Amino acid sequence: MIQRLYPYKHLLMSLMFVIVALCATSCDEDDDNYYDSYSSPLIGEWYSPETDTYFDFDGDGDGVYEDAYGDEYDFTWSAGSGWLNVYFYDGTVWNFSWSFAPNGCLQLYNTGTGYTTVYWRQ
Repeated sequence: MIQRLYPYKHLLMSLMFVIVALCATSCDEDDDNYYDSYSSPLIGEWYSPETDTYFDFDGDGDGVYEDAYGDEYDFTWSAGSGWLNVYFYDGTVWNFSWSFAPNGCLQLYNTGTGYTTVYWRQ
């Protein structure tokens, strides 16, 4: 049997190389993605007294936004080092740049409106 496979030796070796290369490829998520409570400083409830709004970021990538009228909107989110995208279920997407002030508050700069809102951890 081995002698019959000898003419295909190069083909078999190439196929084995491809299989090994595919098995060795990493499937890790993007390092800049903060979806779990172990890596994201955004996880938790945040309140803005200036706009009377709330953000609640869960570690599983879900969240709830409450506007000044008390209406709640579910969303999913993704974030990285300095960026945050909020995806509402109606198709609306809010894009932010985020940072922490020295006093610990969260500053969200809305890249669409050009406005910064300050949030405090609840």
